[in-house]
Amino acid sequence: MLSKENNYRYPQQQNAAFILDNHLLFAESFMCLLKTMNLFAMVLQSNREDDMWKSLKSDPITHLFLDYHIPSLNISDALRKIRKNYKDVKLVVISAAQNIFIAQRMLHCGANALISKSTGITELAVCLHTIAIGRKYISADIQLLMNEHANILHPINFTDKEIQVLQFIANGFTIIKTAELLNVSKHTIIAHRRNMMEKTGVNSATGLVKFGMDAGLIIA
Repeated sequence: MLSKENNYRYPQQQNAAFILDNHLLFAESFMCLLKTMNLFAMVLQSNREDDMWKSLKSDPITHLFLDYHIPSLNISDALRKIRKNYKDVKLVVISAAQNIFIAQRMLHCGANALISKSTGITELAVCLHTIAIGRKYISADIQLLMNEHANILHPINFTDKEIQVLQFIANGFTIIKTAELLNVSKHTIIAHRRNMMEKTGVNSATGLVKFGMDAGLIIA
């Protein structure tokens, strides 16, 4: 569902924001938060990826806020595609997980910023100012983790699809059900699981889930 707020103006420029998030309560609350900042002439919000692409083509979007955990979205591919075709759009990834590996990968794929869903309005303002002057931004809680664990920033390099599969495993879905939800064959799911086990050195789904929980890759 596409929702619009366009009854406020930023005095000096016509910024327009789009929020893609499949959690309606958060998305609508975040839209209201952006409105109170008085930085955007227009704010669009949807839980559908198609709406995002249509809006990028038809609306003067300057800022795109993307939820990291959208099951149907390969966010790494989406970021690369947006960065290639809409070079001036500011990309802000929002994650419920405070995870240093996600931060590293999102910035590598072209995001201007990564913020957690616990970010407040003051830090959000700092984030928007930082990316406006051409610098990257990572929210304070995630940056703190990165500083504390700087020695492990090149750990297991799971792909986004592998992380999706790992989340389904953690939620108790069978291989067949996971394949159905991701619209792939069961052999593809088995291959993803095998690749993750080889990368981590574990030999069971339980061990894989434990690794994912310890690394903050799984949303409880």
